[in-house]
Amino acid sequence: MDLVQVVQFELDDGGGADASWVPYPYPGPLSWDMHQAFEVQVVLSGRVERHFEGYLRTLGPGDICLIPAWEPHGHRAVSPGATAVRTFFLPGFLGDEMLGDLSWLSFFMAAPRERPWVGAEETRRQVLGMAEELKQEIDERDRGWLTSLRLGLLRLLWVTGRNWEPPAAGHARHSARLSDLARVAPALELVHSRAGRSVSLAEAAAACCLSASRFSPVFRHTMGLSFGEFVLRQRGARVAQLLLHSNASLVAIAEELGFVDASHLHRVFARRYGYTPARYRKMARSFHQPGTRPGNRI
Repeated sequence: MDLVQVVQFELDDGGGADASWVPYPYPGPLSWDMHQAFEVQVVLSGRVERHFEGYLRTLGPGDICLIPAWEPHGHRAVSPGATAVRTFFLPGFLGDEMLGDLSWLSFFMAAPRERPWVGAEETRRQVLGMAEELKQEIDERDRGWLTSLRLGLLRLLWVTGRNWEPPAAGHARHSARLSDLARVAPALELVHSRAGRSVSLAEAAAACCLSASRFSPVFRHTMGLSFGEFVLRQRGARVAQLLLHSNASLVAIAEELGFVDASHLHRVFARRYGYTPARYRKMARSFHQPGTRPGNRI
């Protein structure tokens, strides 16, 4: 059972990208997914919540959201008439393009709360205008539309992040390049294929044809967190999905996902999400009820 929905979409064989504009159902459930492509979303109308591990942000028209490959995330509309432009692309689509002195990858590799977010109202209007242009390209899909999509994405990232400063603590990783991501990609896919069960450092390093001592710094430099933290993040997302979409007990979930016991799962989940599993299950399911007011984080 795949506990986190993997978004299924066809990336163009030549360009490695696809895009759509979507209406969000309202009232609608909190949905979680992750995917092997990078995602850029711009809200066109209404208000949409984007959920990350321990962090929630509400987006309105002109707001942008950047999501790297294999990062669990949730979303739901919190107002009627919510629509957004969503683009998915493999990293080769943008290549080693630099935005100023930073790789475009740097915007995605920061922690969710530290990524570029639209601030000034003037920037918001600019982003919304560019998103409307992308929507027209998506509707028409004329010859060369993927070229327009690529240029549009780079413009969006440039306008949103032109005044962004990488977090001081993680500055070194912001020089990561496409080749670095390719080196650790087999480990990312291995973790995902295990469906929430743990993957050892030695297994991940072997998948990438690297020694464990070499793999560890390469992974941290590229992804912005240790391999162990990455595995815990994926396992936490699997737990969150079971709590939301099943009535399985903590004992059953712990056994299925390879935790030592229910107490171990409880401690790990509470530390990472800020709520006990029972509290999370109650709050997350309340999002399915019309008229429920969300909290500040989940």
